[in-house]
Amino acid sequence: MTALLTCAMAFSMMQLFLLGALDPRLMDDLDMSPTVLGLTTTVGFGAAAVLSPVGGRVVDRIGPRRCLVALLVVSAVALTLIGSAPGAWFLLGAVAPADCRRPWPTPPRTRRS
Repeated sequence: MTALLTCAMAFSMMQLFLLGALDPRLMDDLDMSPTVLGLTTTVGFGAAAVLSPVGGRVVDRIGPRRCLVALLVVSAVALTLIGSAPGAWFLLGAVAPADCRRPWPTPPRTRRS
């Protein structure tokens, strides 16, 4: 169970670390400026900030286990969309929904039921 919860925390942030590690290649492959690449982080954290206040309520309503499964599914879909981004604007569009699930991992991790 500890390994699963650790993976949940890691998957919720993986997209941010991957974008940071691959930014030189992304700028070359997608013909992206550093400003647009910085916007990916801004858009991501903005979406997470807007949805963080309701994250706990969502977990209370649907339960920590379902929320954990949803987190892993949304993470997989988001990483697939980010990995298949043909351009900078698609990447920005894929990052926002990807970060909508960032507030979810903490309540399931602290409420084992």
